[in-house]
Amino acid sequence: MAKAGTRSAPKEVVEKAIVRTTNYKQAFSTAQGKAVLLDLLSEHYMLKNTYYGPENDEGRSMAYREGQRTVVLRIMQMMGLNTAEMYLLIKQGDDNARTKTN
Repeated sequence: MAKAGTRSAPKEVVEKAIVRTTNYKQAFSTAQGKAVLLDLLSEHYMLKNTYYGPENDEGRSMAYREGQRTVVLRIMQMMGLNTAEMYLLIKQGDDNARTKTN
């Protein structure tokens, strides 16, 4: 029996969440998906600061960059990736890029 004041999620909500998570994992587990994820991690402020000092646009540029970063964080969450795994993925991508250029 559930505790007073707590509710479990409806079955349909849980099922949709499982399907959504599975879809993310399948999409980003292919070679192409990993390449896209690596690009997103590298280009959308996961390793860069989104603040570049006082701006004339009242922070809109920073808000835009934070929005880009938030999308990548959502994908990481759906994939179950933590920060250490993100760094490892980026390092592997960098190593692969060096190997192809040498």
